[in-house]
Amino acid sequence: MDLAGIRPAVADLDRRQVAAGAGGFLLLVLLVLAATGDLAFLLGLDERTVEAAPASVEDGVAENAGYRSTGTDVETVRREATVLGVGPRVRARNHVEEFRRTVELPLVGEVPAAMFVVVSTPQTRALGRPLNPVGRASGRELLDRAEERYGGLSVDRKVGERTVRTLGTEATVEHFRGSTVIAGLVEVDLALHVTVVPHEGDYVVAVGVHPAGSGEVDRVDAMIRGLDHPTNSSADPRAGDRPAPRPTGDRP
Repeated sequence: MDLAGIRPAVADLDRRQVAAGAGGFLLLVLLVLAATGDLAFLLGLDERTVEAAPASVEDGVAENAGYRSTGTDVETVRREATVLGVGPRVRARNHVEEFRRTVELPLVGEVPAAMFVVVSTPQTRALGRPLNPVGRASGRELLDRAEERYGGLSVDRKVGERTVRTLGTEATVEHFRGSTVIAGLVEVDLALHVTVVPHEGDYVVAVGVHPAGSGEVDRVDAMIRGLDHPTNSSADPRAGDRPAPRPTGDRP
């Protein structure tokens, strides 16, 4: 018997059986994904919506710090991980709450120039890749986005950082300087503070802005320590005291 001729034939058969087995397994996986709707999602044919749990500041903390909620928004942003236009697409629903505090400024008087903003955004992932850039964004990048949201806000340079305990962890708070123009006449130097805390499947972002040298840092740190996530507006007894959410529509 010519074993030399049999061995290549057997090897070729083994390769074909392995290929057939792999093809069958792949077909099975595709059928399962199609049945669960995951195939259309992974191919980008179906867009999924994920929503963050609302985040806020405990009422007693905000009140003691002199801040008052001015309203909540729900913003929708699109995230995708595509190659040549093919890949998963996600609509992320973020919750935003803004707090204001009135401070006294020379030449202007009392104005609500101190602001604290809390944003919760989902930690979305697909194909092992994070779809939410917030988790890897620097404080400067986050403040650049705040510049887009709040016209007239200019961020200058980072001047330091500190640690504040919140939501069960030690959070790094970055400190920046900037400026804005109030009442269209007076330019005011600003202190800006930003931190990002991963919590319960979301990123909780806190941004504090106030006139520089106004002694507001301790109040900002108190607001950060008092972050509350998740909250449930429909079941939270505090919800009746807050303005209703204002959906802002989709953002590209």
